[in-house]
Amino acid sequence: EIGYIGYFGLNNWRGLAELEICIASSMDWGRGWGTRAIRRLADQLLVHATVENVIARPSPRSRRAIAAFRKAGFVDYDRTLHRLPTWIFTVGLNYRDAVVLLRKRDSSKTHD
Repeated sequence: EIGYIGYFGLNNWRGLAELEICIASSMDWGRGWGTRAIRRLADQLLVHATVENVIARPSPRSRRAIAAFRKAGFVDYDRTLHRLPTWIFTVGLNYRDAVVLLRKRDSSKTHD
């Protein structure tokens, strides 16, 4: 067992899901498994679920997680470019300084 990845907060009405990942052992860090898992799950959600946005809210102290999400196509939330519900910045956070990362559905792809 390497760790886990999952999604929660799947809300088809709001068109949103949130990802979370943990690679348990430092011996497994830096091998690209997290990036591949993030990319695969985000792809599945954006293609097969009725979501337009997949988000992640890692702690800014989790540099490896932030890097993995960025490598998987997530970008930093920018309120001048993206619209997200305001609860994203408060609900369910155990820390006040979360980095909000976002991956939007590719409009050139359609789902089944």
